[in-house]
Amino acid sequence: MQVDRATPVADALQAGAEAYRLGRWEEARASFEEAQRIEDSPEAAEGIGKASWFLEDGATAIAANEHAYRLYRERENTRGAGRAATWLAWDYGAFHGDASVVNGWLQRAHRLLDDLPPCVEQGDLALREGFSALSGRGEPVEACALAERVTMIGRQTGEMSLEVCGLALHGHALLQSGRRTEGMRLLDEASAAFLGGDVLEIFWLSLIQCELVYACHAVRDYERATEWCDHLMAYCERMRIPVLLGLCRTRYADILQWNGRWSEAESQLDAARRVFAEKRPALSADALTRLGELRRRQGRLGEAAALFRQAEHHPLSILGRAMLALDQGDAITGVELAERYLRRLPKENMAERAPGLEALIHAQAQNGNLASAQAALEELSHIATALGADPLRAQQSYCAGVIAAAHGDHTAAQPLLEDAIDLYAQGGARYEAACARLALAQTLSTLGRRATAAQEAELAAASFRELGAELALSRAEAFQAALEERPNEEGSVASLAVQPLSGLTPRETEVLRLVAQGMTNAEIASRLCLSGHTVHRHVANILTKLDAPSRAAATAWAVQRGLA
Repeated sequence: MQVDRATPVADALQAGAEAYRLGRWEEARASFEEAQRIEDSPEAAEGIGKASWFLEDGATAIAANEHAYRLYRERENTRGAGRAATWLAWDYGAFHGDASVVNGWLQRAHRLLDDLPPCVEQGDLALREGFSALSGRGEPVEACALAERVTMIGRQTGEMSLEVCGLALHGHALLQSGRRTEGMRLLDEASAAFLGGDVLEIFWLSLIQCELVYACHAVRDYERATEWCDHLMAYCERMRIPVLLGLCRTRYADILQWNGRWSEAESQLDAARRVFAEKRPALSADALTRLGELRRRQGRLGEAAALFRQAEHHPLSILGRAMLALDQGDAITGVELAERYLRRLPKENMAERAPGLEALIHAQAQNGNLASAQAALEELSHIATALGADPLRAQQSYCAGVIAAAHGDHTAAQPLLEDAIDLYAQGGARYEAACARLALAQTLSTLGRRATAAQEAELAAASFRELGAELALSRAEAFQAALEERPNEEGSVASLAVQPLSGLTPRETEVLRLVAQGMTNAEIASRLCLSGHTVHRHVANILTKLDAPSRAAATAWAVQRGLA
């Protein structure tokens, strides 16, 4: 609302704007409400909406911005109406996760703003769509184009905050697509502008910090991500912005989990869950899926499964369920879920595809489909080279070692697994290093190196014990027990790695035992807590691998080998 002289309305609006700038959200809203009582203006309604956003009051924020939109339309203020429409897209996305309503308001904003000369509102709209493209749909190429538009409009209009937001979003999108050097250059520029005080609008300032955290986290630059997490969490505490603090906590929990600080990670996730559950349930899946992954690593598989079910369609839930299936020996389901995760992401989104490829490699290796595992490894290797992060190089080396061991080439597997351990340990990844170390122990045992295998197994078991990774610890201890009990004639050790029976996976072997005991598919499903469809697929695969024409023939095969 433009005024030429001081009026009670102008004074109240100015007081609201000043309180908003300082993060005094209750005071800001009270001032805007006072202005609205004096005169029902769109500016006052818009101020109420923005303050309510930070107060986590979604209902008031939406109602106020809808009112601002109507008032701007009545006054034929196209820019104001377009700005309110974009804010409503943010509101509905943040508080309700209602994609169709979000899209409706974005399209309304386009209709209002697209034909205008360059203005800040067009940049704000492109910024909202850029975030949606990158974080919502995993489309870094589209996000790059939108970020360039944001930056251009910021420069054309002289709005530095908008320009810096565009740089941060563009840098993040470039990193996601594997263009690390270009991406980090833009992020460094954005961080310098942020630290230099070039960004004044609190909403945009918060978005820039989030982008810096997300970008560093995406490419496994955990040291830099930790620095920005600390910066953002301190800022959110000071400015009282719980939603951004919650989002930051979920990313910080990933870093804590990576470093083996699991109790601290759980505390961060619990705090984030409380905020999201009460105020922004649409964001709860971020914390739920990460807590599910922590429970999986702890070996609390039932709790992990329940948490993943609560966020069933979240990408990290799909990925977590893939790893959960592998923990349970169900390689077929692991393959299906890993492929489902990867289908959601374009090839250009290298950063987010990497964990899905790792899951697929382990599942295909466990399933005996080594050609497919190798194809996935080639893509993962390309990503590790493009992004140049040690954690990704560790993943690539570990997966290459797993495939070599599955081929029976343990001489080739040994240095690959050793390199993975070194890279994981260098980055502080205690759980991952212990998993690679147990795989190395199995390879060394196959090569007849009993003493060294025992040492590696003990180190792995000690790490799992300290972390509280019960399932992994039980496997390490079972390996140690077998190592002690099965010396061969030369005093070394026979191969203690899982020996495939005609290519059967551990889960298929388990199903075959129950088939040989005369159980029906329904009974097997009940015993193993699997679906009937999954058991049917396991049985079909068993018959194919054994070249057996019937269940009776498969039973005879199992009896001959002492499986029943």
